Amino acid sequence: MGGLILFNSPGTPSFQRVSVPLVIAMGALTAGLFAVLLTLVLRAQRRPTAVGAPALIGRVGEVRQRVAPLGQVQVAGELWAAEIDPHEAAIEEGARVEVTGVEGLRLRVRPWDRKPG
Repeated sequence: MGGLILFNSPGTPSFQRVSVPLVIAMGALTAGLFAVLLTLVLRAQRRPTAVGAPALIGRVGEVRQRVAPLGQVQVAGELWAAEIDPHEAAIEEGARVEVTGVEGLRLRVRPWDRKPG
């Protein structure tokens, strides 16, 4: 609207006038880009956390040092101190485990059983 008011007022010479379809097209283009960017920002805000302790829960790792009840596991490319769930038996080196919780810098793990499907 500002472009039309500024350049298409009665006192403006005709060679300095702005095309009305051009102003409408540029306004629509700007509004469309703004809507797309706003949609992407809102979508990024709703995504689950990709780092930190909450991102580790449910991940599968490998035992590097026997877990009974304490040991080390490799999850997401990092070595973590691990504690086995109290109702589980000891887990040997090389076994796959699933992270069930995080307490400080220690992971709670259980043996990973591959679910079909």
